[in-house]
Amino acid sequence: RRGELPENAHPVLFSDLTLEQFSHLSRKDLHWTTIHYMQLIIGVAVALQGRIFDAVDFPSFFPALHVARSVFSAFGITCERMAIAFLGWGSVSTRMAYSSERSAETATALEIAEKASVECADIRYTISDIDIHQDWKVELPIASIDMHDTLEEIVPRPLERSDTPPDLWFVGRLDGAKGPDIFLDIVSRVPRSLYGRVLLSGPDNDWHEGERWSQNLMKIAKALGIEAEYCGQLSDADLRSRVFGGRSIVIVPSRTDTFNYVALEAIRSGCVTLLSTKAGASAFMSNHHPKLAPPSIDPDNV
Repeated sequence: RRGELPENAHPVLFSDLTLEQFSHLSRKDLHWTTIHYMQLIIGVAVALQGRIFDAVDFPSFFPALHVARSVFSAFGITCERMAIAFLGWGSVSTRMAYSSERSAETATALEIAEKASVECADIRYTISDIDIHQDWKVELPIASIDMHDTLEEIVPRPLERSDTPPDLWFVGRLDGAKGPDIFLDIVSRVPRSLYGRVLLSGPDNDWHEGERWSQNLMKIAKALGIEAEYCGQLSDADLRSRVFGGRSIVIVPSRTDTFNYVALEAIRSGCVTLLSTKAGASAFMSNHHPKLAPPSIDPDNV
């Protein structure tokens, strides 16, 4: 969708090349995560052969930096520096995302790749202080980015008075890290006369084999006597009109969250927000905008 991108953004299609096509790459003694990410990076490298980059930036939830240098070099790609942005960790989300016992093995494997990526990076930066305090056992410092520079300008809606009870919204990825089940737990403790509808929006995920998180949440809601509706993943425009622009209370009950843009978008839109203390946005608001900091909740002690 080229028309939706900034002028200085130039997308490159991934190649469908597979690792098996490179018989000279020995698979012996390679961890499965290494093989997996090498295959993905090869798909990028084929499209960028011979290019020279001042910096290449990897998000932490794509822990492939440790294999990228070798793969890029094999395709004549030069990178002066490689950066890793601490934007959330797949291992953490995986430990909380599924009911399957296999998730622990997957999370451990992801941790291996994540630590390797952090160790190999020339530049490390985080969007909140949550990750700075983790002992990464690395020599280079971890920079903290001022999130004010990343926020869009949002015009708050006019104040409207009404006797109609507000709708309660959860907006975020459906998994254990974001805590949609905690959202339902909170709703179950609120007198029914104080709110309108109970609505959830965000990308769905597997709960366990054969069942999605959205299905699991509807079961939880029914057991708690809550009439809840999963609205799918709303577009930015729909979020601003239906959620942030409506008569809504947004609840962000994350068990772990490096930052959380949804909370800031809701606050900047003038929407009442309840924010988890485990989200980086909570400390950001308390430290930089204490007069606007929303009510907070400890997701471990509803």
